[in-house]
Amino acid sequence: MITDSLTQLDIFKKAATHKGLELGGGTDARARSEPIKIYTLGDELFADLETRGFKKQIRPDCNYEILTLTVDEKGETDYWNFKLIDEKNKEEGLDLRIFLTIEFEINFEKDGVVLWPCAHGSFMSPAKRSSHLRMFKTLVEADENASDIAREIASSGGSIIVTWTDLGLDDIQRIDDLFTTFAGDNEAIEQLARSALSVFKPNPHAHDKLFIIKSAQSEIVKTWRGQLDWYRNSLVVQV
Repeated sequence: MITDSLTQLDIFKKAATHKGLELGGGTDARARSEPIKIYTLGDELFADLETRGFKKQIRPDCNYEILTLTVDEKGETDYWNFKLIDEKNKEEGLDLRIFLTIEFEINFEKDGVVLWPCAHGSFMSPAKRSSHLRMFKTLVEADENASDIAREIASSGGSIIVTWTDLGLDDIQRIDDLFTTFAGDNEAIEQLARSALSVFKPNPHAHDKLFIIKSAQSEIVKTWRGQLDWYRNSLVVQV
C-alpha cells in the first residue's frame, strides 16, 4: 500500500462511519451497509403500501410458494418476490421481510460519496433505484421509530452525498487521474506507464482503484518525474 493513499473500501468505511452506519458487502464499484432496519410485512404495512400504489399478488401459479408485490414505476411494472421461509415446510409460511440498506458509490462529479436507499426483499427485488426509494420511503414514513439516517434518506428525493470535505479528504484524486495530469498531452508517457517496462512506481494503472490524499500528491508526482528522467537518460547512447 502506498503511504497516504486510500482504497475504495477505506473511503466507503469513512462515509459509513460518518453517517453512523456499518459497512456490509458489495462490489468493486459499490458497497452496501448492513441493514439499518428489517421490516416484516403484515396487514398494516400492506395497507400502507397499497395507498402508495403497491399491489399484492397471491401466486397460485407458483403453488402459493411465492408472493409478489408490484408497483408501477416510470411507465413500467417493478416487483418484489417473497419466498417460503422454509421450502421443506410450507406451514412456516412466506418470508415477508424487507431489508433496508444504504448503497455507497464514489462520485467525483458530485465531490464525494453518494448514498442510495435500497429495499430488498427475501427473494427477488427491483433493479430501479426509484422503486427502492419508493419502498424505502413508504416504510420509513410509517415508522415512528425510524433512525435519523433512514429519515434523511427517505426525505432526500433519491440520494444524499457525504462530501470530501465531510470526510476530511478535500482534493483527493484517483491515482490514474493524478498520472494523467502529470503526463499532460504526452501520449508516449501514458503508453510507457501501460507497458511492461514498469518505469513508474507506483504504477498508476496497476493501482487504478487507489486514491491519493492532497498532501501526498506532489511527492508522488516528483517520484514519477525522477523515474521518467532516469528512463530518458538510460536511452542516451554513451560514446
